[in-house]
Amino acid sequence: MEHPTNGTVRHDSEDGGRPADTVPPPPAYSGFSPVEMYDTEPPRRRHSGLGIASFTIFASMALIFIIILGSITVKLSGLIDTDTGAYDYEEIERRVADMPELAFMGLALLGTLFGNFVGLILGIVGLVQKERKKVFAVLGTVLNGLVIIGLILMVLISILALASI
Repeated sequence: MEHPTNGTVRHDSEDGGRPADTVPPPPAYSGFSPVEMYDTEPPRRRHSGLGIASFTIFASMALIFIIILGSITVKLSGLIDTDTGAYDYEEIERRVADMPELAFMGLALLGTLFGNFVGLILGIVGLVQKERKKVFAVLGTVLNGLVIIGLILMVLISILALASI
C-alpha cells in the first residue's frame, strides 16, 4: 500500500504494520540506457555525396570526351594517308573551314575540361568531410586530376611541337 505523502511503499506484515524499508523513487529519465548501447550496431558511415558527384562527373565527362573525339575523327577521316602518314595541310584547313560544327566540338572538349575541374573540386571537398566513406571522393579526385594534368601536358607538348616547326 502506498503512503499518501512521500510515495514510499509500506508492506503489511504480521508485526502490526511496522513500516518496511522505503524504496527510493526512480531516477529521472536521462535518455541513456546501457542496454540500448549494446543492443544496436554503431551507425554506419555513408558515402560522401560530393565524392559520388565527383566520380559521376568524371564518368560523364570521359564519355562525352570519347564521343566528341570519335565524331571529330570520323569527320576528318580520309585526310591522312594511313600508309605513309602524310597529310595535306591545305585540305585539312579547307575542310575545317567548311565544317562549323568542328568549332562547336572543340568548345565542347574544353567544356569537358571545365567539368573535370568542377569534379576535382567536389572530390577534394568530399575528402575533408568527416564521418563519411571516402572511396568515391578519392576516385573522383584522382581521376579528374589525371584528366586535367593529361590535357595540360598535351597542350604543352603541342605548343612545343609547334614552336619547333
